[in-house]
Amino acid sequence: MSEMLSSQAKNTPKLSIVVPCCNVEKYLDQCLSSIVNQTLKEIEIICINDGSKDGTLGIIKSYAAKDDRIVILDKPNSGYGDSMNKGFNMANGEYIGIVESDDFIEPDMFRTLYETAKQFDADVVKSNFWFYWSNPEKNELHEYFKRKECGKVICPREYDGGSLFGRKPSIWSAIYKKSFIREKNIGFLPTPGASFQDTSFTFKVYSSAERMVCLYDAFLHYRQDNENSSVNNADKKAYCICDEYNEIKKYILEHEDMADDLYPIYGAAFYDTCIWMYERLSPEKRRTYIFEMSQWFSELLDECDIESLDFGEAWWKSRDMLRIVDDPLEYHVWRNTERYKQGEDKIKYDITSIPLNNLADVLKKQQAKEHKPMFSVIMPVYNCEKFLQSAYDSLALQTMEDFEVICINDGSKDHSLSVLEKLAKQDERIVIINKPNEGPAKARNVGIEAAIGQYIIFLDSDDYYDIHTCERLSEEISSAKKFDAIVFGGNIFPEVPRASDWLYDVLTTPNAYYEKITEKDMLTEKYFKVYSWRVCFNAEFIKKNKLGFNPDFKYGEDALFMFDALTKMEGVLVISDKLYNYRHYNPDSLMNGMYRQPEKYANEQLRILRQLLTVAKEDGIKPSAELLQYSCDFIFSAVDNCPMPAKLEIMRSLIALLKEFELYDCVDEATSNCRGFIEYCNNELENSHTSYSLSSKFKTSMLKIVPPSRYVYYDNTTKLINQIAAQQRSLDALQRQVAELKTMIKNMSNGTPEKKKYGKNKNKKF
Repeated sequence: MSEMLSSQAKNTPKLSIVVPCCNVEKYLDQCLSSIVNQTLKEIEIICINDGSKDGTLGIIKSYAAKDDRIVILDKPNSGYGDSMNKGFNMANGEYIGIVESDDFIEPDMFRTLYETAKQFDADVVKSNFWFYWSNPEKNELHEYFKRKECGKVICPREYDGGSLFGRKPSIWSAIYKKSFIREKNIGFLPTPGASFQDTSFTFKVYSSAERMVCLYDAFLHYRQDNENSSVNNADKKAYCICDEYNEIKKYILEHEDMADDLYPIYGAAFYDTCIWMYERLSPEKRRTYIFEMSQWFSELLDECDIESLDFGEAWWKSRDMLRIVDDPLEYHVWRNTERYKQGEDKIKYDITSIPLNNLADVLKKQQAKEHKPMFSVIMPVYNCEKFLQSAYDSLALQTMEDFEVICINDGSKDHSLSVLEKLAKQDERIVIINKPNEGPAKARNVGIEAAIGQYIIFLDSDDYYDIHTCERLSEEISSAKKFDAIVFGGNIFPEVPRASDWLYDVLTTPNAYYEKITEKDMLTEKYFKVYSWRVCFNAEFIKKNKLGFNPDFKYGEDALFMFDALTKMEGVLVISDKLYNYRHYNPDSLMNGMYRQPEKYANEQLRILRQLLTVAKEDGIKPSAELLQYSCDFIFSAVDNCPMPAKLEIMRSLIALLKEFELYDCVDEATSNCRGFIEYCNNELENSHTSYSLSSKFKTSMLKIVPPSRYVYYDNTTKLINQIAAQQRSLDALQRQVAELKTMIKNMSNGTPEKKKYGKNKNKKF
């Protein structure tokens, strides 16, 4: 180690500028040039070379040879925190400033900050700054402070509910009174190899400073395109944040007089920083980090009530913290979609390389594989690039890993294939089949043909699994019971708009075992209806019975497949676990497109019903009141929503269909609701010259047993969403008033009320 001290540095400069340097030869000349040319001349410049292996030290020495205000500390690499502590200890100035060696500053920065500090006798003076990119060159103002916050003395821990603690640390756009720093024993966490060590430093400064002044002008250009910076290497530095917040927690508890005020601020700042870090991680790192965040937040809320955290008007942060604690994967899936929406025009996709019609090549490779996984996950993919990462994340997070993923790109016109290829490079279990668009039925059949797993499960590309799905199914497979299929439950998202009660009933399952599915079971138990993706099939059962999805149907293929499969099953295990997460509302989906065309929807439902009854007849199911009830349940919403005069034609075709399959003869044995629906159709047809509508009593009665029309439902929920948005705006305004009232009461209060003690478990670490 060597130190070179100038004669100027031995005096007392107005300001000491600390410049930490490590392998920054590319940017250092611009940085040092901007510092030596400051209009404030009474400065010392402390350059700490932290074991650089490039030409950094040589550049520093060349500047020091021309400017005796430069002091060099050359030392082995020990990390940013240790370098900063040594630089601060060496400082002789009345105030201390910081300039990162890949940034640069305007000529009057330190003169302006220093004169402001002297004018207000400030502990800290801090300004706005610029985000800077060099290629192409661009500056973007980061408004750390609003104009109304500037030019006056504030106490950070008392200002605006502690809002300063939630802002970007940015320690280099400020100067600090040296006597204040030393009196309060404020320093950096000297963890070798760590990053983000400005986090705890900033918290300590804001906690202890009594007099801080903010300036609106921006002087420092904060470089965004240094590939070696901590911000651009988030994956490697993700857990440094935890070290910083453990240091903050330690600092708070060492200052018990401030603990009650600072602990809620600390909790809110910890949330903000974790979310900031989460958003900067790679997709691979992000999906595991969210679960660790869930644990950290859970521990925090054991010590500090959610209501006490100082989020100000940002009420959604409390909501999202609880979401992450309760169901981190749900939050993660939601953020994946939101992030896509926000950056859709900035996403860069690789050129695809998998050729069209590659099924033969895939089959050959599949047959050559020695290991036959326990599960084949079959996932049809069509124009769903914004959801694919979430679907894959739920697979990558599975607690049981013995599965393959058969992805069938069904002629997507967006970047779905590019996304799949990128994911396949990360996970060798992914098999991609690229084919022309022929619909989900054909895509699933191709997936079944390529599958080599012992069991087959399905995943729609806009949905996702619970992380324990494969493990739970594997546990049941290992049990003594023999079965052709396992039926499991599912969760429904998003919450708004809300799904129908019928759908919640269908996806809620009991714990049961059937040696043989009877006709009555199949026709009356709601959880046996529709949705192949909530069933785990024995692959031998599917292949032995040559089961497949009817390619003549691009919609409704699930119902047909399940109806046919149930008639052949021997041994069906039903478990109550909710292992699937179903996106019930996707504006771009094929189903939603059908709901927006009620006449087409009704005709398609009628066509599917005809095929269902054909399958039933072929499988030996005789006409019965239960089959009639099943048919009426299936078609009711389509008939109800179909506009006149097309509704009459649908009713006429329905009655003819029921007669054709001898179900009309079972009307007298059917339930009153079913009889009422048939009677209604007949009355409409007999009195077609008169306008009729469903009676309120009958409609209410029918809706108890069948799902409401989804077209009507979505129309109503759109109105509901608008109402909720209006109510939310009113709630936001009310919360602002409450916040203002709390501030006013606090200012008016002469006494100090007893506060909740935070930090019950003081030794717990994140």
